[in-house]
Amino acid sequence: MSVSSLTLLDLPVEIILAILEDCGYQEILACKLTCRRMYDTISGSISLRYLLELAANGMRDDHRSSLGKIQRLNLLAEHETAWRTLSWSDNTSIDTLDGWGEPVSVSGNIIAFRNAYAKPDASSEELLLLRAPSKLRNVQAKRWVVQLPPDTQDVCISSAQDLLVYRCGTKSFHFCSLSTGEKHPLVQHSGTFEAANSWGYRVGSMRVYGDSFAIASEQGLYISTWNWKSGEQESDFMASLQHSTFDFLDEHHILFPSSIDDSLYVYDTRAMPPMDSRRRKLKGTHCFEISMPRFLSNHAACGIELRCNSLSAGQDASPASFHADPHQRMVTLLITAGPNPTGAHGHSRRGQCEIHARASALLAWTKMHPAPPNASVVVPWSAWGPAAARVVVPRVDDTILCASKSKFLGSGMRVITPPSSRGDGTSVVTVMDYHPARVFRGLRAEKQRCHNSHTYRTAPTQHGTLAQADPEWDNNKQGPRASTNSRSRSKSLPLPSFTSSAGVRGMSVTDVIKNLVFGGWNGPPQPRVRETAVKKLQFLEKDIPLPQELQLDNTRPVFDVLCEDAVMFYTIVPGRNTIQDAHWYTF
Repeated sequence: MSVSSLTLLDLPVEIILAILEDCGYQEILACKLTCRRMYDTISGSISLRYLLELAANGMRDDHRSSLGKIQRLNLLAEHETAWRTLSWSDNTSIDTLDGWGEPVSVSGNIIAFRNAYAKPDASSEELLLLRAPSKLRNVQAKRWVVQLPPDTQDVCISSAQDLLVYRCGTKSFHFCSLSTGEKHPLVQHSGTFEAANSWGYRVGSMRVYGDSFAIASEQGLYISTWNWKSGEQESDFMASLQHSTFDFLDEHHILFPSSIDDSLYVYDTRAMPPMDSRRRKLKGTHCFEISMPRFLSNHAACGIELRCNSLSAGQDASPASFHADPHQRMVTLLITAGPNPTGAHGHSRRGQCEIHARASALLAWTKMHPAPPNASVVVPWSAWGPAAARVVVPRVDDTILCASKSKFLGSGMRVITPPSSRGDGTSVVTVMDYHPARVFRGLRAEKQRCHNSHTYRTAPTQHGTLAQADPEWDNNKQGPRASTNSRSRSKSLPLPSFTSSAGVRGMSVTDVIKNLVFGGWNGPPQPRVRETAVKKLQFLEKDIPLPQELQLDNTRPVFDVLCEDAVMFYTIVPGRNTIQDAHWYTF
């Protein structure tokens, strides 16, 4: 047999497996579907099965782990089951948080707390760092304290880079190791840079993602980005933010909301270099319109606030068996009608709703429809919202609603709600999962368990329900629905998609692999228009009960935080912003 006539199937199994281990999960799946031999070869490989399970669970491997592939594969399966069924590994109180302030930053499994009792004349301030344990990811619990200057104004952490950023005074930024508090080893400057000479506004908030570090003005008018390792300024643009809130979608794209025109603006920081004399009045390279819920449409003014996603942009500095994919995350928006009459720690949430959107969908739009110079691409809600976003309103049967004041309600593709009390007196938090593969598996499992029923739109479980987005299922209808799934749905349809040109890029991965496996290259197929399908954002939804000692009542609100491996609950001392009781469920 000549070398030119060899196909992939003619190679030894060891070489085939070595080739496939360097491929992505899409290519591995495509090969698995080509023939029986490839199916059996891939199914019999622990390494390839582990790679496929990582992708199906939204995880990435941590090559520093000392565990074998079989052990990690088993832990991965247990981790997926634990989160799908909300079967936590540990349920304990956190006594070490008594007297500390509320969380100021969350990244991965690390939660940061500032010392609420710091004296004005003290020589330093303490920052408490708490790492949540995970038996299923082999992460050890840890508690340590870092000393900060007494004039520290703001704190931001990144567990993936062992990075602690804090601001002192007006515009002095310090970049330190999260583990030690010393100068970060990757900085190429003194570890501190002053933004006063290049930035003439009071700092309101700051964020970090990869090598990029961004700050927003206190009035929410401008955002500037720097490379925190080199200290060089990268971009400078007008934002017109609400509440000075923004976040990174990835290292080069910043997202900020605007309640003036009910839109989300995405800005490519590479589109504009810093300008010393005059700023370009471009609010964003892409504008994604938002559809306001009906019950808010009669209000003259609505505020839109962006909640941070605590998913770390990479693997944590501490080794683990696997970690969440940093590119799969949800964007959470809090929409409030007019001023909040309950204050910072009130109970009313009737005038609020949330919008959950997939960050990857927003990034896909920016890549498919690049903005022309000095212009912005406007994307209507009907084009992106139904398939990538969901409007979440308070349940109609909740009796006590904690005002949605927590900043850290999302981690990766999971989002939690503030605590609420059901009509039967139980206090719960709803956990929602939007990862497509995990949703598919969860819905399939519920369908199998409910095969005797004519519908599996929702099904009660031990802790709540699994749900599927359905725009025709009105939460005010009194039909035969499960009471634990009362959410509004969008009723718009997405735009059609089509293959624009012929070529290998227009082929599916399966077609390419089939040509390589069986030989005989006949060229790419002709371009074809794909049929438009009605796509809706699907999700899993389950209730998790509050700890017995933190049940809701009319005098004490309970707040919650979601990190990669834990859900934390805490209460506040009345009249003081210090933690009174804290509890968490770890997975």
